[in-house]
Amino acid sequence: MNNLEKCINQHDKFWRQYALKTYGDCGEDFLQDCYIKLTRYDQEKLNQMITSGTIKFGMYVMLKQTSIDNFRKHSKTEVCSDTVTKKLSTAIDVSADIEGQIETDFKELRYAQEIESLPFFEREIFKKKYFERISVVNLSKQTNIDVRVLQSAIAKARNTLKKQLSNYGK
Repeated sequence: MNNLEKCINQHDKFWRQYALKTYGDCGEDFLQDCYIKLTRYDQEKLNQMITSGTIKFGMYVMLKQTSIDNFRKHSKTEVCSDTVTKKLSTAIDVSADIEGQIETDFKELRYAQEIESLPFFEREIFKKKYFERISVVNLSKQTNIDVRVLQSAIAKARNTLKKQLSNYGK
């Protein structure tokens, strides 16, 4: 079983529910079209999307685009378009909410990945300071490490994260 099949098996329920809820009767067809498109997609890029966790966002965009393409394609022939027309206004509202949630999830995943990529000492001190909310003074007492060393490690970690995350959008 390749990465695409594993990913589809893992996320199919989520995508199917989203497609049916958003696009009604046509949702199943849209989802199948998206699966076909994924099999034709560049495998290296697809594997990167799967390992980085952006595949959910990619599928969401693909479903949205498939519905718009279908609407344009069938707007004159009325095949499935009345369902799409009714659902399109709902889809826009729902998609804005889901898009915001996916964007938030994607950012959190990206932050977590960058934090985990920090050197061990900086990562652990950073986590204790910001996630466990332990003050630098208390960290110093717990670890018997000078406060200035801890402050330096935290500053270095923050600067590294700031640099890596600012480069991400470019």
